[in-house]
Amino acid sequence: MSYLISSSIAQQTAEQMNKHTDRERFICITNKHYYGNFALIFVISAVSSVQIFLTLCVDKQTLAQNSFETEIHKASFVDYAFILELRKIEQMMD
Repeated sequence: MSYLISSSIAQQTAEQMNKHTDRERFICITNKHYYGNFALIFVISAVSSVQIFLTLCVDKQTLAQNSFETEIHKASFVDYAFILELRKIEQMMD
């Protein structure tokens, strides 16, 4: 089950990303939220000015080693999709 975030949130995030260099913009970690031994990471990647949104769940050890970027590259990018809203994720976890 997934939900769309509002276009204003997407726009604000895109504006934030535009302040970074091209390398920094490639992977933009927008949020980390922990559930037990796992962290749900909200990721927005910008490739050729196209925003790509995804969510990625990684274990805390991977996150602690700062190697989650590799896992992000392995994940499937979903073009023109939006990340889950944190509030709705919290509701689903309750």
